[in-house]
Amino acid sequence: MATDLWRNILVATDLSDAADEAIRQAHAQARLFGARLRVLHVIPSWPGTPMSPGESQRELVDRERLSAELFDAITTRVESLVGPIPAGELDIVLDDGLASDVIAKHAEATDTDLVVVGGTGKRGAVRRLLGGVAESVVRTCSRSVLVARPRPGTQRILCAVDFSPASWVTARAAVALHVACGDELEVVHARWSAEPAAELTRLVEGAPDIVIPALAADERADLVVIGTTGHGGLGELLLGSVAQAVARNAPCSVLVVRQQRQR
Repeated sequence: MATDLWRNILVATDLSDAADEAIRQAHAQARLFGARLRVLHVIPSWPGTPMSPGESQRELVDRERLSAELFDAITTRVESLVGPIPAGELDIVLDDGLASDVIAKHAEATDTDLVVVGGTGKRGAVRRLLGGVAESVVRTCSRSVLVARPRPGTQRILCAVDFSPASWVTARAAVALHVACGDELEVVHARWSAEPAAELTRLVEGAPDIVIPALAADERADLVVIGTTGHGGLGELLLGSVAQAVARNAPCSVLVVRQQRQR
């Protein structure tokens, strides 16, 4: 094992095809780095009208029965996707509420290093749109997020950097993945023509939020790795304009790296 890039991985599932791909990739990451895997399913909840004690008790019983059925269904689904998992290496968690908020809450509570969500979009479309939950998690979660899409199988990683301190954290994550899985790694800097060049990096000119997804499509990359902050001190605002656009529009999986807390 090259590094302990991830120790705790949380993957969200709604039992959709997109979530199935998220489970596959989360499990692959867990195996690469010896991480503990948690599968989270969020049961939607909405404010209801006041109920009598009898109605409340019936709803509680129904909820418990639904939870047991969901637990069994998710266990079966996970094993059908990745095979049997040894006892103690997988946790299945059910919770209710607003999905993006619950995912972020569990990521914090379990000291998660990586959150994995499914990327969704219209089949055959050039533009791949994230689902509302996935996009909200990418935008607001304080942990690194992997948006999982089916891999072309080219074993190519594209790492986007801007030479800010945050981008070196991104590059280290990309190198750790390269070492662990052996995929080819290319580091790219998308720049406006007036910016200085740098050695050992492929330079492409144009707006990063447009150029990086296009390059990923042209090279049929399996994965784009990008950070959340960069030049100008914009912090999370940059995520809204560049990293989030790449996560939304890239035709492959996108890993949005946030700097990990000191352990």
